[in-house]
Amino acid sequence: MTVKMNIKTFYDNPLKKRGREAEHDAEDAAHFDIVAERFLSEEGESALIVNLREERPPRHRAFWRELLDVPGKRVLDVGCGYGYASTLLAMMGADVTAIDVSKGMCELTRLSAQVNGVEIDVRNLSAVNTGFPDDSFDIIVGQVSLHHLPLESAGLELARVLKPGGRAI
Repeated sequence: MTVKMNIKTFYDNPLKKRGREAEHDAEDAAHFDIVAERFLSEEGESALIVNLREERPPRHRAFWRELLDVPGKRVLDVGCGYGYASTLLAMMGADVTAIDVSKGMCELTRLSAQVNGVEIDVRNLSAVNTGFPDDSFDIIVGQVSLHHLPLESAGLELARVLKPGGRAI
């Protein structure tokens, strides 16, 4: 069975509009808290082990090619989810701060850091209002998270916390 989706409807979620960000974040948080709980019960902690040498899936290779020079850089991972990107970046030498609206996903990221022996500053925050000072990060990443964000509001906030000359990937 093929499911057709109207792309405009998918990206034009009414909750992604200005003034509805809190509602949007609450809906996403509730959904991803359930996903996080299910992940731990079905997969367990061993599924969070990150192999620095493993080949990235083809659909993610371009993303990771852009992140070869991260040692010592301040990196913000937006929508950190299971913590894979945050953990891998920390293993590569980045100073990583990870944010997600889901407390469950934040816990998975903390657990991933612990299991892999790295430090990550994990915060349960919205990309719409991070509270970070201006020009805080050298690099901002969002692997498989961009479509979850209310882009108009989050885009302004992420541009604000990105250092001049920084990169958003």
